[in-house]
Amino acid sequence: YNVSLSVKQISRQRLTVSQLAELDLIKPLLFDRDGSRYIQSLLSHRNSNTVSILIQHLLSLHENKKFDLSELACHEYGNYALGLIFTVCSNAELKHL
Repeated sequence: YNVSLSVKQISRQRLTVSQLAELDLIKPLLFDRDGSRYIQSLLSHRNSNTVSILIQHLLSLHENKKFDLSELACHEYGNYALGLIFTVCSNAELKHL
């Protein structure tokens, strides 16, 4: 997938967070206006499995030095998704972030 060309296609396919993680699309989507909205829509269902998969993927990227939450917190689109992540995650997951 080329995120810059296919965010709308990705959202039309209704890929799950698990599928997005497998395709390594979560990070680029979080930094895209429509992509961030798509991730937020997936999180808004407050499915604990979805939230856990997303957090585990972000932590894995962070451990491999491919991602820093401060980048997301300061980004014009990503900060909205991060705020929702903090709202829907468990206390235990929040400690890891």
